[in-house]
Amino acid sequence: MAEIKVNQLAILFDVTERYIQRLAKDGVIIKTKRGFYDLAGSVRGYIKFLRDAAEGKSVDLEEQKKRLYRLRADKAQIEIDLAKAEVINVDEAMKAWGQVVMIVRSRILAIPKKTAPLMVGIKRIAEAEDILKRVTNETLRELASPDLIDRALGFQKEKRERGLKRKK
Repeated sequence: MAEIKVNQLAILFDVTERYIQRLAKDGVIIKTKRGFYDLAGSVRGYIKFLRDAAEGKSVDLEEQKKRLYRLRADKAQIEIDLAKAEVINVDEAMKAWGQVVMIVRSRILAIPKKTAPLMVGIKRIAEAEDILKRVTNETLRELASPDLIDRALGFQKEKRERGLKRKK
């Protein structure tokens, strides 16, 4: 979710910051935290508000307020899930995926070093293939281990533990 500062949103909508705050209070645009607004949701909300006004429709402020309360509740639930480490944000997911890729890369690059000493004196292709298969399968078993995910997501576990310690 992209956020935008109140002054930037006011410039974008060509209105005052005070008017932006009133639109947020009325549920037309989405405030995420003090001085910041959800860019996409706010633009959609403001466009709908302007369309309704242009069509002579009265803006249903009660419906907008209900929508705002639902969005705030959803946001609060996401924050709870993040604190419990039941979900992971995009940056953390990319960091974890990067860790997985680096581990896989290092294991694959280690295959020649593990295999070379075993190949000394080999005269038959079938025997060399067997050695390569064994080392490759061993590497794949290591990579299939749940330990790989635990290591990649170790920072998420640490984050959860830090959050639990703070609550105590």
